[in-house]
Amino acid sequence: MKAYTVAQMTVHDPRTMREYAKHSSHYVRKHGGTYLARGGEIEWLEQTDCSSRMVIVEWPNKQAAQACFNDPGYLKIAKLRKQASEIKILTIQEGIEYVDEPEPGV
Repeated sequence: MKAYTVAQMTVHDPRTMREYAKHSSHYVRKHGGTYLARGGEIEWLEQTDCSSRMVIVEWPNKQAAQACFNDPGYLKIAKLRKQASEIKILTIQEGIEYVDEPEPGV
């Protein structure tokens, strides 16, 4: 089952973030990930608002996403991301095949 990582961050050092992005792409591809959204203009709906950068990556499965984030090479360059930004959200969520209704409490 496919999985998705969603990251939302405020970038305060664009130069360092570009350096991180240049290197992180290698690890995303290495583990089978595909960028669906990376930066770009965000339009918030229903009176929500946030000026943070968002990155969405699709993975073949949750294990591939976890493998990327635990890759020793990625862990070294992740320090650049942490130095250049403040992470607000960083999640892995599994996709769904088909569900008629949400589970109670969701």
